[in-house]
Amino acid sequence: MGIDTHILRNDTQLPLTGILEVCLSKTDQQKQDAMSLTQHDIECLFAAREMIAADISRHYTIEQIAMHVGLSTTKLKKGFKELFKTTLFEYLETERMEKAKELMRSTDKSLKQISRLAGFRYMNNFNKAFKRTFGVSPHEWRKGLYSVLMVMGHLFAGPFDGAISLLA
Repeated sequence: MGIDTHILRNDTQLPLTGILEVCLSKTDQQKQDAMSLTQHDIECLFAAREMIAADISRHYTIEQIAMHVGLSTTKLKKGFKELFKTTLFEYLETERMEKAKELMRSTDKSLKQISRLAGFRYMNNFNKAFKRTFGVSPHEWRKGLYSVLMVMGHLFAGPFDGAISLLA
């Protein structure tokens, strides 16, 4: 047998045709797992995203969102992930973090007030989520101990109004 017809795996020779069949069957399974979304489903999923974004401080359940937009909870969760490449929770947390960052940048509200406006009931949860997302605590970020160099725009952006160009 030639090297082109077999491959070694754990000291066992497998014919390439067998490997090809395994790969193709996985692809077929993935196709079956992929949800087919109708135009109506897509419109409902955009409505769900808009509903969340409209009031990020609100604590909706999956069931409430699904009922409001007219989808099953399964279609909502799987369809949202497929269409937007993120889960409902990840989307909500991203929106909350961006809102918190904007409030820290543009207001002098306390971090406790900002955490509430961003939808967090408990300051501890806000601190953990912020640090997980940005790598520093909200207090450190706001004080300017950590700033982010935005490579694409060559801008120095930090927890202060505006940005300063690094290029003269």
